[in-house]
Amino acid sequence: VANSPPDGNPDIPAKVRAALPQDGEGKVK
Repeated sequence: VANSPPDGNPDIPAKVRAALPQDGEGKVK
């Protein structure tokens, strides 16, 4: 996920997304 492009939330940095319970598509697991 950390290396995935922020497809779901372009406004959220990849580093922050890596800490979120979401997959690469921005969907909550």
